[in-house]
Amino acid sequence: MTFVRTKLGTVEKPLEGASIIQPNGVPAFKGEEQENLLCGGCELVIGKSVSATTLKARFAAPVQLVVICPKCKAYNVLPSTLHVEY
Repeated sequence: MTFVRTKLGTVEKPLEGASIIQPNGVPAFKGEEQENLLCGGCELVIGKSVSATTLKARFAAPVQLVVICPKCKAYNVLPSTLHVEY
């Protein structure tokens, strides 16, 4: 079984109002797909067997969804649907 390795994009600082996830360990997300999501800083597996497409379908954030890497502390931007309340 071959896994696609997707390196997440990082930002120096999350946008104001960003939703931030700070996991105690990794992987922060687990699934049953053939894609691993890697920290954009150190390439630690943040999402094991989960695709970027699945994360975008399952998570919504008002501005930005960020996960902090427990190893290198990089701010990784996760794919998510923007959800704005009026």
